[in-house]
Amino acid sequence: MGSISRMGPGYLPMVLSYALIIIGAFIAIRAIRQGESRIEPGHWRPMVFVLGSILVFAFLIPWGGLALSTLFVTILSSFGTRETCWRNTIVLGISMALLTALVFIKLLGLPISVWPK
Repeated sequence: MGSISRMGPGYLPMVLSYALIIIGAFIAIRAIRQGESRIEPGHWRPMVFVLGSILVFAFLIPWGGLALSTLFVTILSSFGTRETCWRNTIVLGISMALLTALVFIKLLGLPISVWPK
């Protein structure tokens, strides 16, 4: 773990997790003090499509490469809202594919294929 003067690899995640626990406790106490209020029901559509797009990315990247996987993730996650403009989604997907290829492969040098094998 380490200490403040000699931080180890687990120090920052530990500090961040404690900070999130404290912030969550303050939010919960504040909500309890304000009184009873109804909790809005969750929206299933964004949850299903965004989480599904992450799973698709995980399964598609070994065969489809980074660019194609990123494009599919962008398109699939756009189904999470009914206000999708397809032209903007395609432009965003292509831009994200190019940007991720530039950052992760060219700048960081990760050994990931850009295109399908």
